Amino acid sequence: MLRRYLAQSVIPAASPPASEFPMPSIPKLKITAFAGGVGASKLLLGLYEVMDPTLLTIIVNTGDDIVLHGLKISPDLDIVTYTLAGVVDPKKGWGLRAETFHALKHLAAYGRPNWFNLGDRDLATHIHRTAMLAENRTLSQAADSIRIALGVKSRILPMSNDPVPTMIDSNEGPLHFQEYLVKRRTEPVVRGIRFANLESAQPAPGVLEAIRDADRILICPSNPLISIGPILAVPQIRDRLRVHKDKVFAVCPIVGGKSLKGPSPAPSSSIPPIRPKPPRSPRSGQGSRSSRQS
Repeated sequence: MLRRYLAQSVIPAASPPASEFPMPSIPKLKITAFAGGVGASKLLLGLYEVMDPTLLTIIVNTGDDIVLHGLKISPDLDIVTYTLAGVVDPKKGWGLRAETFHALKHLAAYGRPNWFNLGDRDLATHIHRTAMLAENRTLSQAADSIRIALGVKSRILPMSNDPVPTMIDSNEGPLHFQEYLVKRRTEPVVRGIRFANLESAQPAPGVLEAIRDADRILICPSNPLISIGPILAVPQIRDRLRVHKDKVFAVCPIVGGKSLKGPSPAPSSSIPPIRPKPPRSPRSGQGSRSSRQS
């Protein structure tokens, strides 16, 4: 029926081409987004494709950052950058497409830890970032260098240039979040979550201005405790957000009590453990890299 209807439908020859119809003007809004990793990157990619990407600024959680093999690893910054650059592994949501892990296997042969998977081409990003930091450049400058090299037009800012690691206080003692999630596979009992070094941390350059100047502020569907929480914990950011609360919108990552992607807090606990366990293919040396899947 539809095919017959379309075949019988004739547009009169006198009809002007579509280009001559006046189109309503669409306001170009400046959007500032607060983001974690995998969950946020999917929403950000949609925004990137439908708006002027130069009007999008992304403030990214760096509480997951960790130093391994002498290299500064920034998982959420890389996930967001790789996704917008179109080079991310679409199945895992992290790392580079068609990645290999030969260097990691050789590191393991030397007795180096391999519980956190780092791909061969991904290593180039971490080497570049670490080298820039060794040259007294900032994490912001490194993030900007990486996104420009990969052709990403939106600004990507770390929440802070200062280390603010997310720490899990557990029954086994304090654990870096990556150790808790990836190495220990969420097995320790969580007694608390804290963000270290807050007393000396400052927002990265451009962060407060991006909040002030935005027409809309978007909280991406990232874990509220371990993705958005670290960003809000950096001094001045939460207060600046409150000043502009009339333009803040949040996309909830939890539907029907379950996380759309990655670990979600258990509501029955006073200090919510970050569960459930990740699938058996996470960023561990025994499978593909798990990344904190916020």
